[in-house]
Amino acid sequence: MSQGSSEVSSYASDGKMLQWLPWIAGTLAIILVVGYAIAFHPLPINERPDAWGQFGDYIGGLLNPLISLFTLIVAVSVWRLQKTELLETRKALEEQGRTAEQQRREQRFFDLLNLYRSTVDSIVIEKNPATGIVGRVLGVDTGVPRSSFSGKRAFSLLTSSAGPFPSELLDLFAPRNSFNIPSVPPAADILEAWNNNSPMLDHYFRVIFTLLREAEPLLQNDRYRYIKILRAQLSRDEVCLIAMNLLYDEEGKRMRELVSEYGFLKHLPSNYLRQLAERELHPRSFGQKWATDHLLAPSQAAPC
Repeated sequence: MSQGSSEVSSYASDGKMLQWLPWIAGTLAIILVVGYAIAFHPLPINERPDAWGQFGDYIGGLLNPLISLFTLIVAVSVWRLQKTELLETRKALEEQGRTAEQQRREQRFFDLLNLYRSTVDSIVIEKNPATGIVGRVLGVDTGVPRSSFSGKRAFSLLTSSAGPFPSELLDLFAPRNSFNIPSVPPAADILEAWNNNSPMLDHYFRVIFTLLREAEPLLQNDRYRYIKILRAQLSRDEVCLIAMNLLYDEEGKRMRELVSEYGFLKHLPSNYLRQLAERELHPRSFGQKWATDHLLAPSQAAPC
């Protein structure tokens, strides 16, 4: 900053000097003429044209080197000013290019966020009030009255007893301090139940994975701040289902490293599922504070 200001002041002083050069040259010319007149004023004015030519040669011989020097100074100063202007223009264009590229990358991430929102809205669960049968919408009108749950409401239904998931999964979503909660089913039963009921959410999990994977190449050092924007939009039901995907799906296990980098399960509720996740996943998956409190050095905690 100080270097830039010093350059500006230097070239400002050069500009002022250039304005004074004509006055300096004119003043020197007047001084030469006056000096010549004082030195030779006793002599009569010569009427011979060749004598006036010699006088002109005398004045020109004294002023020409000085004017040539001033011309050179002007040329060098103009060159320096043009060079500075070109450098400043280049810097401005590079800065505009970087800003435009950053805006393009950020817009790409927000496009992915919009894709996430549209994916959430595409999750639709329907329930027949008469029979209680719950299923995913297939786009076929059977003429039977149905209650439709979409978006965040559909996720809420999935983790409730009124949803399509069996008890093997629903028991995991119950708070740890709940009463009369049966013991957690065997891992094989949970895996089978999840594999039978999770395909309706496969495209949702892939969008989440894409967002986490693309954050670094798109946003670089700003990625943690933008992932917080995504994390803030997740409902508790979504976080629970993402944790299930990380634990019991082969594709979901590929996302574990990204989840730990961003502390993506920071808001996972205190339920039986979290108890299982804490055993299987890296402590950073649950945020910086939780990781630090569970025997991790602060330098190893997730920066979010």
